[in-house]
Amino acid sequence: MPYLRKHANLLNSIVFLYPTKESAVLGQNFGGTGFIVGKLIVDLNVMHVYCVTNWHVACKTGCANIRINRKDGGFDVFEHDPSEWYFLSPGPDVAVIPIRLSHDEHEATIVGFEETFFTEALSHQLDIGPGDDVFMAGRFIDYDGIEVNKPALRFGNISITDAEVRQDGRDGRSFVVDMHSRTGFSGSPVFVYRTPGSWFPKQDQIPLGSMLHLLGIHWGQFQESWQIKDVSQSRATTVGVSLVYNGAYVEGLSGMTCVCPAWDIRKVLEIPRLVELRAEAENYLRREIDRGSSR
Repeated sequence: MPYLRKHANLLNSIVFLYPTKESAVLGQNFGGTGFIVGKLIVDLNVMHVYCVTNWHVACKTGCANIRINRKDGGFDVFEHDPSEWYFLSPGPDVAVIPIRLSHDEHEATIVGFEETFFTEALSHQLDIGPGDDVFMAGRFIDYDGIEVNKPALRFGNISITDAEVRQDGRDGRSFVVDMHSRTGFSGSPVFVYRTPGSWFPKQDQIPLGSMLHLLGIHWGQFQESWQIKDVSQSRATTVGVSLVYNGAYVEGLSGMTCVCPAWDIRKVLEIPRLVELRAEAENYLRREIDRGSSR
């Protein structure tokens, strides 16, 4: 993974989610990750701004309160109830909520739709598939910051491009990526990228330039059952007797991370009520502009 350089500000799109305002202020070891996306109103040059996370983070487990970094240090907490978040039912493990940010106060990078969102058309155009590099940014709860949010990066590769797996009891298809995760990274944005020379072009292709797109949102990992064996007779065992028994199992994480495609986020953002709210805001802004120009 190369240094992010011009894309380093994507780390500022990360927010942390908590069950209460008090836990957010204390930075308690619980919750998940979210990130900021925006939909540009081209003729008005303003953005509709949303926080995106998993349905199971904001709604199922109730971690609906958003902690976001400030430019002057520290953070702000936006209090929300799980019922305020929007999601599709049935639908993918994605939830969104409109938020109001201050450009002067908040250290927030908006992940724009047109600029960074991965699409099904791009998937075919760029021939994205197994082996392509990915990374995600999210909340590493063992070291996630006290005074400010400190997102951590994890790296990997696409393993499966279209897997039909249950998303925490919800419907949808997923990318599966070979990338380790753990509690706290749920809701993290996952980016796919290429650098010159990092992929095998087809015979008629020239691998020029680089690319980076929002692949989707991390929602969970495949679980594995690991058998516990009595290793007291093993040559590797030098002292004592194993305290475990044959036939016992523990659950662990496979290292295979599941990602809702970015186009699922788009679908949630097109919920009729959100479309109505955007139209109301745009109409209000246009009326204010018209009043100002007529004075």
